Amino acid sequence: MKDVAQWARAFQKVADEYPEKVYMPTFRKAGFKIAAIAAELSPVNYGNLRNGWHVSINSPTRFDNKVASGRGGLSAVMESASRQVNTAKMGDTIWIQNNTEYAGQYEFGLFEPANPGPSSGMHAPEEWRSEKEGKILISQGYSISAPRGMLGDAGVIVYGMVISGRI
Repeated sequence: MKDVAQWARAFQKVADEYPEKVYMPTFRKAGFKIAAIAAELSPVNYGNLRNGWHVSINSPTRFDNKVASGRGGLSAVMESASRQVNTAKMGDTIWIQNNTEYAGQYEFGLFEPANPGPSSGMHAPEEWRSEKEGKILISQGYSISAPRGMLGDAGVIVYGMVISGRI
C-alpha cells in the first residue's frame, strides 16, 4: 500500500461489499486507530504537535483545535478522538487532522535541508539534548520516526491491521 488515498479506495470497496453492521464497527475502529498511531508517531514527546491531533466528522476544521496540553495530552487527544469517531454513521467521512502551524513540515517531508546530517540537539529541551545530539533525525525531508508522514505511516499500518483481521 503506497499511500492513504489507495488505502481509502480499498476500504471503500469493503464498505460497498459488506452490510453496515460489519463495516461501521471496523470503520470506526480503523479511524480511531489511525488517529492514535498518527499521534504516537508525532516526533515529539510532548507539546503542540502531539497534542494537536483531532478528529471531526464530514468536514475538516480550519483552525488549531488542540484538545490537550502538556505531558498528559496524548490521553486527552485519544479520548476526544474516540468520542468523535463513535459518532460516525454510514456515509460519513472521518477527518483526522493536525492544524499545528508546523505539522505539514513533518507530514509532507518539507524539511530543508532534506538531509541535514547529525542533529546538534539544540531544538530539544536541555534535559533531553544528549538523547538527540549527534543522531540523524531528518532524512529525505521527513522525520525518521514517520518516514511517510504521520498519517501516511498510520494509514499503512492500519490497512495491514484491517486486511489481516486484527481490526
